[in-house]
Amino acid sequence: MSKSRKKNNSRHNVRASQKSTAKHKIKRLSGYLRGTSTEIPIEVAIASLSRADISKAVLKDYSYHVAHFLDFANTTGFSPQTLREYKQHLMDRKDFSTNTARKKMIVARVLLKQLFVDDILPRDLTIGVRPIPAPKGHLRTGLTMKEMRKIATFVRNLPDNSESHRLRALVSLLLYHGLRIAEITRLDIEHFDRSGVLHVQGKGSSGYTTPVLLHKRAKKALLDHISASKIRDGALFPSRSNATRNNHRRMTSHGLRKILNRCFVEAGVSHKSAYEKTAEMNGEIKKYRRSKRVAGKNRRVTPHTARHGYVSLLARHFAGDLLRVAKLSRHASISTVEKYCSAVSLERTHSEAQPAFADIKI
Repeated sequence: MSKSRKKNNSRHNVRASQKSTAKHKIKRLSGYLRGTSTEIPIEVAIASLSRADISKAVLKDYSYHVAHFLDFANTTGFSPQTLREYKQHLMDRKDFSTNTARKKMIVARVLLKQLFVDDILPRDLTIGVRPIPAPKGHLRTGLTMKEMRKIATFVRNLPDNSESHRLRALVSLLLYHGLRIAEITRLDIEHFDRSGVLHVQGKGSSGYTTPVLLHKRAKKALLDHISASKIRDGALFPSRSNATRNNHRRMTSHGLRKILNRCFVEAGVSHKSAYEKTAEMNGEIKKYRRSKRVAGKNRRVTPHTARHGYVSLLARHFAGDLLRVAKLSRHASISTVEKYCSAVSLERTHSEAQPAFADIKI
């Protein structure tokens, strides 16, 4: 047999093998497209998500939300319409806020894409399905100047001890620089330059740091915290819980929120909350957070409310200068800052228009 004939036979065998493998794969996985497949276990879904390009913190969050999508998809069956039907299901749920529905939709998209990459699904079921749109014109009310003063007065009058110095440092980073929760928990002692510069790592897993020139009071609060807590290396805000005290682990986002939320309640700018309401969902009793209203405190203030107040204050001070506000607030997108500046501009326009109606008295 000639060499050319052997070569052609070899190519034919490879192509036949590839076709056979493809047919076997389609036969094995086509049940997912007909909606008659076996269920995808939660363990398989989480293992697939762990191979996606997401951080460990995001994986932990996604692992919580993915169960809802699997309950829906395993019941209806996987098909080209699965994600579209799930999107409609989320939008029809009256007990889900828009942000909650958007989060669950994002988790479903990431999972389906990764299942396709892992050869568990024969095609990408996310193609042609748009995400749930964000609410238009939505801008949360941040801390007012009066509320900021109340918080500052509360932490300033605390007795001098390591706990108080830590709280003053945390509140200083919130009020003077609008740091996010994730930005605070990622801080190490090496990120603090005693000349007054703090190198802040932005949100996400890019590792990009931004130098922040500290306000003189924020700098003093950090120095007092470091001295009182005797921090030499590692996390700038280590955890003090019994489980992590000897391991010098950094404070978690959950732990930091609890500390700051308690501070806002004790300062008198936020109401308390408690788990008081239960409801049945998918055969299980779920607990929901219901706010316990207190006279004079009509809303729940969170650490991110302080950031909203910080950005709004900058927008007023710089008269809507988008670039300066975005730089100081560490926003990557100008469009995000534009909402704050537009609100300030509208507020100023309405104030300037008031004298036009001075002669109208009702």
